[in-house]
Formats: sequence, structure tokens, C-alpha cells
Amino acid sequence: MSQSLLLKSCKAMQYRLSRNISIQDLDGTYNAVPAKYLDGHFLIYDRFRDSKYVINATIKYYIDKFSVRKTEEEVLKEVEDEVQCHTKEIKQTCSSFFKFLCKSKILVPDKEIESDIIEVPFYKEGDSIDDHLQVLNVLSNRRYTDVYTVRDQVNGGLYVVKLLNRKKANNESRFEREFSEMEAEYKMLQKTRHIPAINKAYGFKESRDQNAYILLEYIEGKSLSRYVREEAGRLSPADFMHIIEEIINAFSELHKSNIIHGDIHSSNILITKKPDVKIIDLGLSINVEIEENEVIRSGGVYFYMPPERINTSTFNKFSKEPDLSSDVYQVGLLIYQLLYNALPFDGFTWEELAQNIKTNSITYPDASFFNYPVSPSLVNILKKCLNKRRTKRYINASELLADFKKHAFAAGQLAEI
Repeated sequence: MSQSLLLKSCKAMQYRLSRNISIQDLDGTYNAVPAKYLDGHFLIYDRFRDSKYVINATIKYYIDKFSVRKTEEEVLKEVEDEVQCHTKEIKQTCSSFFKFLCKSKILVPDKEIESDIIEVPFYKEGDSIDDHLQVLNVLSNRRYTDVYTVRDQVNGGLYVVKLLNRKKANNESRFEREFSEMEAEYKMLQKTRHIPAINKAYGFKESRDQNAYILLEYIEGKSLSRYVREEAGRLSPADFMHIIEEIINAFSELHKSNIIHGDIHSSNILITKKPDVKIIDLGLSINVEIEENEVIRSGGVYFYMPPERINTSTFNKFSKEPDLSSDVYQVGLLIYQLLYNALPFDGFTWEELAQNIKTNSITYPDASFFNYPVSPSLVNILKKCLNKRRTKRYINASELLADFKKHAFAAGQLAEI
């Protein structure tokens, strides 16, 4: 089919609101919603992803058009007739709405068979994977994957299994996409197996029932944010400086291997009892040497997005792929969170958060949240990591590590003597 015929076919296709989507009024029952958003905003609940989003009245007006099946062109004509205006700007706005709503699976083709929601993991405690991996507990029940702690009945070792659940990804094309991404993650883990701080992968396979999984190193530790909340009061300044250096060193080793992590945030950093640092989840990592025509995933945790990677538009959130400088920015946020038990920017809606990240200045208190003074040298390092202009940051984590080591932090002190 030619491109013109394909476009005509897409334009003629009818769409409807997904049966997994419900739209609710915002009222005083939502305590987490700031008062300024209660009027003229609505809550979308996506039961497939178990996620909630706030939208304004304009977007709801557009979504409501698809309460009965219609084509994109039919809805555009309705909007133009109702506002009594036929401009290029209206067409562009409606086109942006439509693309975003389809990508988010809020609108779906009328004939699409939507998957039933599978909320339970494939295995339960006590089950065996491939006969010899006994499931001890379920660590995570994600959209397409389950994560388990398992014991190998042959060697007695503890491991983690990250499993692509065929019942969740029950559409064949979806399973193939997720399978390819899991396979790519395993290859990335193999490429970084020489780095002590990276979670080790011991195997990748499909089980008898075609559930693909990665067998991973079991790490006894806590996420960085949880560790800060629960352990900070017991740590000395030397412990904090050790953790900071371990974090920087880990990403320095990644960057030396030409690997961009691309999704650095506190949940992907585990702190062990020693304390030592372990990096998990290379699912969004990319090779600096990757060929230009290869597809690169550009997701990530919103609060950790550097300013050059985001737009203030909900419909086109990301404007740039991750690179070494965006990794440096996110490492800076990890250090900031470790020191101050907070992130520098927040926002209730995407637009508010993105605008704050792009324009607001960062505050660097003289003392950490655990009341140790923070040296000017360490603050200067943070400022360089978190510069809004990517060209003003460290080139990579190795340059950051060299600068960190160069400054005369006294052993066991966050402040210089």
C-alpha cells in the first residue's frame, strides 16, 4: 500500500475511548490535588496501568467526542463547526491531542481487541521456574513483567528472576517487542559485567511456557531514597562521602564502557549494608557507539529529567534522547537527594514540573538534612552537574569523578577543614 493510501486509511479509521479509561470530576475528596486544579480539571484513571492523570477541560472536551466511535477527521470537523473557526492552529492542536491520546492508549481503534487486565503474577510463592528455581516471594508486579526472589534448588543460591509474563503481554506483537527489549537489556548487562557496581546477569532464556526471563544477582539492599530515610541518622559524614564517591565511580565505569544509562533515579540505586552501591535496571541504557538508525527508547522518571530533554507540552514530553551529559545531571540529582533528602523541583502537573525544571533556580542549603555542613567545593560540584546548560556540565561521569577526588575533602567530613 502506498503512503498516501495508508494515510487515507488511517484517517478513515474510527476510534473510541478505551474501555480501560474512566474520567472523573475532581473535587474535595482528592486531598493530594492542589486547590487551583479542582476547578476546570478532571481525573483520568487508566486501570490497565493503574495510573491517574489530571487533564484540563479542553482535553476532556476533545476526548468526549470519542464517546461514540468516530474518525479523526469527523471530530476535527465537529470542533471547527462548534468554535466557528477553521484555522491551521486548530488542526495542529487537534492533531497533537489525537496523537497523544492514541499513544497513551486513551483512544483505540474501534476494531481493536483490548487485552484483559492480568493483575496477578505468573508464579506464586512456592512455585518452581524451570523445575529448579523455587519462588520465595514476588518483588514486583509490573505492567508486563514480574520480578521474583528465587532459590536455586541445585546450588542453594539466591537469585532474582525478571520475567516477561506471557499472560500480561498476550498480544503476539507486544510480546515480541517486550522480548526484544528484555534481550537487549541482557546484552547490555553482559557488556557491563566487568563493573562491580552493576547488577550481574547470569542467563537469559525462554521457559517451557515461553515466558522469557533474565536470571539476576540477588542484592540485599535498599533503594537510595529509602536508605536515606531509614539509615541517615546512623551514618557518619565519612559514610555519606563514601556513598557519593561510589555512585560517581559506578557511572564513571559505565561511561568508560561507552554506556549511557538513560534512566538514573533513586529506585535504580541500591545501597547495601556495608554500605556499597549497586546499579540495577539497564532497560533504557544505550551504547554511545550505537548506529544512528537504531531505535532508542527515551523514557525515564520525570522528576529526574534534565531541562534539555523535556518540553512543557504534555503531548510531546521529550525533546532529546539521553546522553552522557544527561546522565551527569541525573547523578547530580542523586547526590542532591542523598545530601538534602529532597529533589530540587516538583510540580503537580507535567507542565508545572517541566516549567520548574527549565526555569527555576536550585537552592543549595549550607547544611545537609542530617545537620552536617556541606562544603562550598561539594556545592560547586553539584552546581556544575545540575547546570541547565548541558555544555557547562562535566563531559561525563569520569570527569566528574576526577574533580570530586581532586578537592581536599577531609576524610570523614562533608565540609573541608
